[in-house]
Amino acid sequence: MEEKLIEAKFTKNKLSQSTLILSVALIVLGLIISVFVFLTGEGYESFGFGYGGTYPYTVIYDYSLLEFFSEVIADPIDFDGDGFFAFLIYIGIVGIVLAFFFKWEMSKCSLTVTNRRVTGKASFGKSVDLPLNQISAVALGIFSRITVATSSGKIHFWFIKNREEVHSVLTNIIGKVQVESVYNQPKNAPISDADELKKYKDLLDKNIITQEEFDAKKKQLLGL
Repeated sequence: MEEKLIEAKFTKNKLSQSTLILSVALIVLGLIISVFVFLTGEGYESFGFGYGGTYPYTVIYDYSLLEFFSEVIADPIDFDGDGFFAFLIYIGIVGIVLAFFFKWEMSKCSLTVTNRRVTGKASFGKSVDLPLNQISAVALGIFSRITVATSSGKIHFWFIKNREEVHSVLTNIIGKVQVESVYNQPKNAPISDADELKKYKDLLDKNIITQEEFDAKKKQLLGL
């Protein structure tokens, strides 16, 4: 009977919130610089960017702030180098779009571990349904990531709030499956002592069995 062991909890808003805060900060910085340039006419000379005027744009071009802002946003490259703030605003707008994309994408992620399989959805909507005997290893990574390794590749789950607990459950259940697969070899399946010893060495390297258990099995196989 299949039994659910644990379900991952994702911090779905962490990446989107960080991206949104940074993007808004860039837009605000761009607006502050634009007002400074408009009122002083010093352009980017004060910031070390290209040539700037010496009079306010209200005097030179008889622009209102809205007209000045619109001109630079529409064509920042040809506006005497004073379009740098427009670049910041453009980047900020792109960042806001990405923030909402991350929030939408992460809201679809899920990860459930049962006594038979791992199911769920990884990043970018990749569906996962893996029997435990197909999983070779489980690892932790940056950004609260869990990586599930199989013979066909690696699957990443990001921003898992309870990742240590999920990792512990996964490691234990996969270890049990691997041990059972070794002990439950069909009686009629020919296997050499060297092959069997190699399997136990793999279990030892993965900390699934102890050194004492490995040594006992080694003595048994070698007839010591």
